[in-house]
Amino acid sequence: MGDVAKLVGFMPWLQLEKPVRVAGFSFVPFTVSGAISDGLEGLKDIFPAILSNYVDQMEPQSNCIVVIDETAQNPNEAWNISVARIEAAHSASSLLFLATWSKNEYFTPIGSYVNDVDFQLYFQRFVGSVDRISFHRRKRDGSVFSAGQKQGSIHFTKPLSGSGSSLNRIKVDLGFLQGLSTASLAGSSVVSALKVVLPFVRLANTDSDLMNNDAEVALLAFAFEQYFQANTARDLATKFDDLLILQSKTTVQTAKDRRPDIYPDPPYTNAQLNWPVAKMWMNEFHQYRSTIVHGQGSSNRTWGWNPLEHLVMAALTFPLIVKLDLAKEGHYSLTLDDKADCQSVDLLLSQSNWSTFTGSSTNTKWQNILCGERRLYALKHHMSISEDERVSFLAELAQD
Repeated sequence: MGDVAKLVGFMPWLQLEKPVRVAGFSFVPFTVSGAISDGLEGLKDIFPAILSNYVDQMEPQSNCIVVIDETAQNPNEAWNISVARIEAAHSASSLLFLATWSKNEYFTPIGSYVNDVDFQLYFQRFVGSVDRISFHRRKRDGSVFSAGQKQGSIHFTKPLSGSGSSLNRIKVDLGFLQGLSTASLAGSSVVSALKVVLPFVRLANTDSDLMNNDAEVALLAFAFEQYFQANTARDLATKFDDLLILQSKTTVQTAKDRRPDIYPDPPYTNAQLNWPVAKMWMNEFHQYRSTIVHGQGSSNRTWGWNPLEHLVMAALTFPLIVKLDLAKEGHYSLTLDDKADCQSVDLLLSQSNWSTFTGSSTNTKWQNILCGERRLYALKHHMSISEDERVSFLAELAQD
């Protein structure tokens, strides 16, 4: 009887210090401090040859993340993924992307940062000793099978748009990941919605030059629209505002002091000037998306936020809305930082020039507001601090 074909799933561009678990799968470094990780001993002689085909611009990868199926019948070969579990593994990898992407730090040169490239998941089938490589490539009308190349002679190169994050700059929100995992295994409606929209979120966060800001805005706004099952800009803005109950409720009228181009819809100007600025931002985010997708004219209006600002704010708030919904389902407990970030949304949207440095080469207005609100939120839970003191402190941080 010949050897039975086996299938290993791995992320060649992702580096994590420790294994993480989500939705019935573990994502495990192949080696830790030079030693093969527990459960991967069966790949010791075979996997280095497979990994030699994957090149990070110049050098073949020597380490990566291997997928382990926690439901596998043979625990010694739990890395041998069945074809029936490939889709589930992809879904789990998307949840890992979300929990790691949620820790991205913007407008700072030294923070944690990942994009979709880091989470590209590959599957390699092999039989017995690994001398040759075979693989499938998707086409619009199906797929193409290629075989016969010697291991190490064919190279899959990490895209230049990869985040390039070093090991100590990649953070995973483990509490969020646990909440996503628990919700997934419980058949959560939140995770069901995420399965639909996360492909759009990931495609909007490749950092590829092919995906310009407008295309990414269209994708992310569509993700919000589908997640909330909203039909119009006003419907989406209302549902977003209803969920983001912890925000500080700065009004549009106040925000216009620094964001004079915020444009209330003429029939609703008086009402919208009293909206929380986050609600107005989501309303404009959808309207800008409609301008891109439907070619609606925009010559008669201004925009309160530019496309890049829309994208960064969407990246901050999308994980927050998922956390808020998971908390409502009982699958996640909001942290003090989560609550502070909700408070920060209106504060950030009311400021301009987020990337302006304020006193050092690493502190920007965005970082000062976000980190300042987190510190203040923590202080309020350990000592008394008045709302006037909070507002005064944040105003000092946000000064131009």
